[in-house]
Amino acid sequence: MRAFALSRASPDRPAVEDRLAQTKSRLECWWMHRPEKLDLIWTAQNYHDLHDAFLGPANVTALNNALFNSLKPGGVLLVIDHVAAPGSGLRDTETLHRIDPVQMRREIEAAGFVFEAQSDVLRNAGDDHQLLVFDPAIRGQTDQVVFRFRRPR
Repeated sequence: MRAFALSRASPDRPAVEDRLAQTKSRLECWWMHRPEKLDLIWTAQNYHDLHDAFLGPANVTALNNALFNSLKPGGVLLVIDHVAAPGSGLRDTETLHRIDPVQMRREIEAAGFVFEAQSDVLRNAGDDHQLLVFDPAIRGQTDQVVFRFRRPR
């Protein structure tokens, strides 16, 4: 299985950060240019940030297409993020760091991914979706969605 992860302890981190510092957009990631295809891409608690000013100019469509093209046929994209109020779309990405799961799913499927499953393991019915995810009253306990998509074979 070929998967990529970068953590604070990763030995590749300085090289990756140097590469990102030289790019025109923070969304141009070095792994998008790797020749080998991956089995799995996993992103957690940051998909909503793609719509925020600090990543600008962000082309979410191009990024989702790059994710699609970085996977082998049959590869999996796993996305976890903080849930916003139903019907809110992108309204709360900048202020509350939350995204409406319907919006997120629509964007990812538009790149050609097939939605396979949703897990409720991180759902929290006690979260009313009104607080910033960093608010001490909800931090670490937000309602989160877990989506699994697959690149068709």
